Amino acid sequence: MSAVEPLIAGTVVGFRQFRLDSAGRLLPLHAGSRAWDPAGTEAACARHPGHRPPVAECSCGLYAWHHAADALSRCDDDTTVVAAVRAHGRVLLGEHGLRAERAEVVALCLPARWTARRRARVAAQLRAAHPEVALHTSPRTFRRAYAAEPLDALGVRTRPTAHARLAAAVHVPWVLGVVALYSVVVWPPALDRVMASGGWAVLLAVFVLWQAWLVSHALDDDA
Repeated sequence: MSAVEPLIAGTVVGFRQFRLDSAGRLLPLHAGSRAWDPAGTEAACARHPGHRPPVAECSCGLYAWHHAADALSRCDDDTTVVAAVRAHGRVLLGEHGLRAERAEVVALCLPARWTARRRARVAAQLRAAHPEVALHTSPRTFRRAYAAEPLDALGVRTRPTAHARLAAAVHVPWVLGVVALYSVVVWPPALDRVMASGGWAVLLAVFVLWQAWLVSHALDDDA
């Protein structure tokens, strides 16, 4: 999250990831192995038992991103699902995400990269383990159902992290490059014009800058 973190007392929808165990329980990715209770989980500070999370000077609290794209873009293994959570109690708001005192799971979404067989099997497991939680098997419908909270009235402007924008940054130039390549095949004089005008150097510079941008943002995991 950003350095400035307004503290509010209210309810905010956020997005995060969970690992699934063999029983379909929701486990945090990083902070310990205590399973979440979808009906309501309360934060506890492991380093300072006297804290009432979240505390600005500490890292305690239940974390979530503001935008579903941040959670969905990081679903790159076979044990992770995305959740929409309702954070409440004391909540610290940052540019990309939040930390909360308490949170409950309102919906789960299965990754698009899973096979249909795996998606059906895990969906049945989750419906049996958490019948009170809405389940989405399509990231597109999940994003439509749970949009980012408008927090401008609280003085907080939210935006997805660079990591969530990497997919577009990778695919758009690739599509443009393929279109350019085929246009040269269809109309060979175009290649002569590009080479004669020094356009190849411009294209090479754009490609190098694009690669540098991808590398510099690939590790942006700010939540």
